[in-house]
Amino acid sequence: MNRDATYLGHIGQAIQAIDAYLAGVTEEAFGETPMVRDAVLRNLEVLSEASRRLSDELKQRHPEIPWTAIAAAGNVYRHDYHSVNEEIVWQTATAGLGGIRKVLAQELA
Repeated sequence: MNRDATYLGHIGQAIQAIDAYLAGVTEEAFGETPMVRDAVLRNLEVLSEASRRLSDELKQRHPEIPWTAIAAAGNVYRHDYHSVNEEIVWQTATAGLGGIRKVLAQELA
């Protein structure tokens, strides 16, 4: 398995975990459940870190994905954790991963 496939697999696993943690969870419940928030944030960190390790060639094939922003978000989750915006995390986890899902489907097909 090549390097990109390995890290795309990690990204896919993180997205699956996020989906599982948020199954049936409302935005209000997300805000009131620290364990779910922490689990989602951890998987967004994994997604961010794995995205950093993808080849430039893969990233260039998918310029519609904000690779730099994904990497920067991971820095916020890890280093500026006190400024993490819960609403942005919710939006990212529930509506912001569609583009990456498409990349996974295309690249792993």
